[in-house]
Amino acid sequence: MFERLSMKRVPFRDLLRSVRQAGRRRDLPQEPRFFRNGAEAMRTVPLYSLLPVLILWAGAEWPNGQRQPASAAGAVEGIVVNTDGRPVAGVRVYPMQTGPTPFSVTDVRGRFELVGVQAGSVRIMTSKMEEGYPDTGSGMYGVNLESIPVVLVQPGATTDNVVVKLGMRLGVLRGTVIDAASGKRVPTARIRIAREDNPANFLSTNVDEAGQFVLAWPAHVRRLEVTAPGFKAWRSDVDLPEGHLTVPSGAEKALVVRMRR
Repeated sequence: MFERLSMKRVPFRDLLRSVRQAGRRRDLPQEPRFFRNGAEAMRTVPLYSLLPVLILWAGAEWPNGQRQPASAAGAVEGIVVNTDGRPVAGVRVYPMQTGPTPFSVTDVRGRFELVGVQAGSVRIMTSKMEEGYPDTGSGMYGVNLESIPVVLVQPGATTDNVVVKLGMRLGVLRGTVIDAASGKRVPTARIRIAREDNPANFLSTNVDEAGQFVLAWPAHVRRLEVTAPGFKAWRSDVDLPEGHLTVPSGAEKALVVRMRR
């Protein structure tokens, strides 16, 4: 059978340039193209004949570089502040919605802009692990959803002047994963943090290229598990002498995870 065709989303300005060039050409190939199994897929046609399809292709980019929201989507603009009302830079902001989820990172003034937000009542979630602000969209942290701001998004419109207030800062766990035998970093490790009272609520992430990770850590006990190809799993409740891992709110703790084969 035919192989699946895919269309690459391209900036609108490049699309128009290609259309103009195709319209001037007279030597466009008209021979049929074939898949490996010999079945005819389609005839090569001038690009301008595909213009209506390409313009309607969901997710096409327009001259300003923004992805054009679908007709049932809108935008949200606002600011993120801490408990003192001061703007916070570097906060990841995203809407709680189904399907593709846009996100934004606040600038030095704490401002953010979300494009492609589903219309309706939407909660705005935040995360800045390196400063102790947890991912409010993760059930692992037990954040009360009633405390999360809800905004009304209208199709094709922008909801602005939204103020998102961060909660209290948690502890910060900064870890490095190494090979216990060689002392080398393990950049392929994966981190998983779970509630001890409900392991189904968890958060997982990969370490960076230097084998390091950072997590907002609640004051109450959580279990940390580290896995990597070729190594035995490491667990805080098994491999730490104290048997558990705690970080007080507002404090930071460094942890070296030694993986064994």
